[in-house]
Amino acid sequence: MKRSNFTGCLYLLTAVTLAIGCAAESKTHPVNGKVQLSDGTPVQRGIVEFRTIGEDGATINAHGKIEPDGTFQLTTFEELDGAVLGEHQVIVLNPATTDGGPVVRAPYPDRYRRYESSDLKVTVEPGPNDIVVELSRK
Repeated sequence: MKRSNFTGCLYLLTAVTLAIGCAAESKTHPVNGKVQLSDGTPVQRGIVEFRTIGEDGATINAHGKIEPDGTFQLTTFEELDGAVLGEHQVIVLNPATTDGGPVVRAPYPDRYRRYESSDLKVTVEPGPNDIVVELSRK
């Protein structure tokens, strides 16, 4: 019985080591940016999310809170570490308010909320990235 527990712990340790190794191989680069409408008006709230496929075929997501001036910074593995290199699909979410205030409808089309319908794509390059995500108005 003790041998079985040891084997189980060994498998768990191996899985954790592999997971950490995969994260370490996926180097991130700083990504700051702004989400705005096509007329330059900043999107004042929500979440922006980037998605790409890693070298191992796994999906890697980065996300950032949109500030009132439209700016954001991305997080993938650690707080504000940015995103991995390459082309990313982009979606923008407009969550309901949590302060009990009125629900504010997004001033942009719903298609930007789903990867299947969003046509937004950006490329993360080595080094710092400053990316403008531009949305059409409803």
